[in-house]
Amino acid sequence: MKKNLQKLPAVFLVVIGILCFLPAKSQTEFGLKGGILFSDINDGGPDSNLSFERQEGLALGAFYKRNNLLGRIGFQSELLYQLKGAEVFIKHIDTDTYGYGNEPGNFFPLYYRTQEKLHYVSMPLLFTFPTTKFFELYAGPEFNYLLSKKTNRIESGKFNRFSVGAAVGATVKLGEKTQLDFRYTHDLTWYDDMGDAQNPAKLKNQGFSVTIQQTLFRK
Repeated sequence: MKKNLQKLPAVFLVVIGILCFLPAKSQTEFGLKGGILFSDINDGGPDSNLSFERQEGLALGAFYKRNNLLGRIGFQSELLYQLKGAEVFIKHIDTDTYGYGNEPGNFFPLYYRTQEKLHYVSMPLLFTFPTTKFFELYAGPEFNYLLSKKTNRIESGKFNRFSVGAAVGATVKLGEKTQLDFRYTHDLTWYDDMGDAQNPAKLKNQGFSVTIQQTLFRK
């Protein structure tokens, strides 16, 4: 399964090449985009001592788009830098407290708070569909490669730099060459495995971004 997933980027690059040379009467665009990414990580599992909360990151990059490629359906490919991760809460070993006369008391967990920052280069491949003159829907796969990471938790040694996700969203036209992009992404494959066969804890990225997409060239 993993080998098949690793072959997917090459397959989609071939698809892009075919789409780019189709003899269709379509309009092409190239531009830049950037904005804020509210990223999160799924919980490590019921027996995990990790929990996560959303944190703010970045999404910056360039896009290439062909409108009306197959009827009203268009295609947009992107190359993005994305800062993902989450606020991490780590529950350590419970501390035994004693009451009066050294009588056993309660157990209180100790918590440690840190951040997990994951620097990715991502390639979304999106099929677009305009519903009105000012509103467009899109969906497609997203391929991610982990460039570097910063974390203070104990690492499992099972980091997976390559991951595959799905992206869905919509754009709102603000001007002739400017769009506001709302996007939700969720990884389908894990980037770290903190568990075992009995207690799985496969960590996956997910997030919501709001970016401005600015067309620079159009023909």
